[in-house]
Amino acid sequence: MRKDKIREQRAKAEETFQATADEWFARLELEGRALKTLQKMRWLLDLSYPLIGDRPIADLSAPELPEVLRKAEVRGRYQTANRLCSTFGTIFRYAIVTGRA
Repeated sequence: MRKDKIREQRAKAEETFQATADEWFARLELEGRALKTLQKMRWLLDLSYPLIGDRPIADLSAPELPEVLRKAEVRGRYQTANRLCSTFGTIFRYAIVTGRA
């Protein structure tokens, strides 16, 4: 019984937005993406982690994501918000394929 709870807690920890995004990012590294591209992707992801990083990816809903994007838009970084939106789409597609969302 206790082992089942521990296993369940580990599974939940592995299914957060940040854990899923980090796994997706690791795949980009393995694909041999350019260093500059990886640096930009990491920077984009780091913008979103304080707001949604620790949340289970399956629990995130579409109306919550624009709040993250607005943080960049408020500072006048519309292109950053656009790229972050695209990155969200890719990460959520990866989460669906891996059975997390």
